[in-house]
Amino acid sequence: MTEKKYNLSLWIWVALFSVYIAVYAYRHPSYNWDMIGYVGSVEKLSGTQKDSLRVRTYEDVKSSVSAEKYFELTDVKDEYRYGVSQLDAAFLQQLPFYEIRIAYLVLVKFVSNLTNTISLATVVVSAISGALIVWVAAWIISDLDKDILLFLPFFLSGCGLMELATVSTPDALANLCALFLLGLSIRRPVATSWLAPALVLVRTDYIILAILMVLEASMRKKLRITLLSIPIATVLVFMINGHFGNYGYLAILNLTLISGPVLFPENISISGNIADYIAPYHRGLERLLGGMGLGLVFLAIRLFHRRGKILFRDRYVRLAVVSIAFVLVHFLLFPAGFLRFYMFALIFVSLVVIRRLFSGQPHSTEVS
Repeated sequence: MTEKKYNLSLWIWVALFSVYIAVYAYRHPSYNWDMIGYVGSVEKLSGTQKDSLRVRTYEDVKSSVSAEKYFELTDVKDEYRYGVSQLDAAFLQQLPFYEIRIAYLVLVKFVSNLTNTISLATVVVSAISGALIVWVAAWIISDLDKDILLFLPFFLSGCGLMELATVSTPDALANLCALFLLGLSIRRPVATSWLAPALVLVRTDYIILAILMVLEASMRKKLRITLLSIPIATVLVFMINGHFGNYGYLAILNLTLISGPVLFPENISISGNIADYIAPYHRGLERLLGGMGLGLVFLAIRLFHRRGKILFRDRYVRLAVVSIAFVLVHFLLFPAGFLRFYMFALIFVSLVVIRRLFSGQPHSTEVS
């Protein structure tokens, strides 16, 4: 087989795996309760009136999931789930948590024009996002020995990509966007710095990643102007949260990790007990280490140390540092520890380590 045909066969292998990811995710969707919040947000975005928003949302969900799953999502024994499914006021007060994912909602709304329900559109978006992550990972690593592509499907499966692609939430899309911008930043750092604020349209907490990426790019004197992207991202976050009436950082922290969800979050009481804020770190750290933390620590050690030198001249390495810093800062601010929040970091750092192992020597990828 000629080299050209061999390389083509490797890309066909990547294509087949990406198709497999999409088909698997579409046929085995994982519906969690958050999907209801996103379906309701898309209904609202589509112009559905408030007095019929709850009914329309649950009709959409009921027509998309099995009877068993619908019972689980509206279980009468669960005061929160059952209450939200029955009370308009309670349902409407949940939406500010979900409406801030603007890019995801717009994309789901578009896809829903091609599907029977909005719920099914969330499945399609996650499935396609998972498939595209395969291509982005291949793009990032493809400048090395093409043989790496042969092992890419096994590596991505080990990172948990198949599970991520099945979840009908914005997580697959968010990881796709983050991984793509990290790859683009290697080749087009200036353009990426100006695009970084758009990450907050996918997830507002990605302002952390946007700031870190801009700071990394600005390390070169000629790119200091890109620091203007930081106030742009900050203003966008305040505008998004203000427009949709988001309840704020402490409220989300309490509802998610301390008190648990409540029917009427507008009236939530913020805990003043320091111990309440410490306990989530213990639980989150166990979840983080169990899911990916130990692997990331190992990769970080392997990444940073080579013959006693830390290789910050290599932009791949610096962007891997950005990824790890995002995990650390995000966990300190919101210690949930779910792998789906950080999978792009695990994939990117792993790819950089693989790149160094195959290349043998660090590459200077500076842009003059």
